[in-house]
Amino acid sequence: MDFSRFAPAGKVTLNLRPRGAVLRRVRALGALALTVIILLPVLALWGAELRGAEGELREARRELADIENACRDFGAVRERYSMYTLAGYDTSLPGEGPVLDLLERQVFPRCALRRFQMSGGVLRLTVGDVTLGDLSALVGALEGETMVEDVAVDSAGGGEAELTVTLRDAGGTDTWE
Repeated sequence: MDFSRFAPAGKVTLNLRPRGAVLRRVRALGALALTVIILLPVLALWGAELRGAEGELREARRELADIENACRDFGAVRERYSMYTLAGYDTSLPGEGPVLDLLERQVFPRCALRRFQMSGGVLRLTVGDVTLGDLSALVGALEGETMVEDVAVDSAGGGEAELTVTLRDAGGTDTWE
């Protein structure tokens, strides 16, 4: 059977593509290319800024590591230094000699003195490297001193404790008998 008689003259193929599809595809590819052309320099600038910031971060981390290495033993040195100085102590008060003798006699052998403060007749101590048994022995020893009126443990735990020691009035002298 010959179907050529049904086909219009000059038409020998089927066109399955709708009109304008090629034009739409060209427009879409053009828009995509334009977007890439516009965004590429922006992304390149961001990348350069990011690389610069990463370099600064590496340098800052190097400096921090150097500082941490230099200060690694500072805490131990400071703690040791505070044991032998009047750091944090009001030297205008009378009786610092006997108070320091008390600390040397009763506190230093039992634990590490982290901080002390004296205001009037009240001595506030922060001690470390102490167990509850050592703390109990320290409180008993301090209460046995003639210059001590009262000892209170304000907080204890984690190897540290805070104590408040109330001193007896020495009558204006530096000696308690």
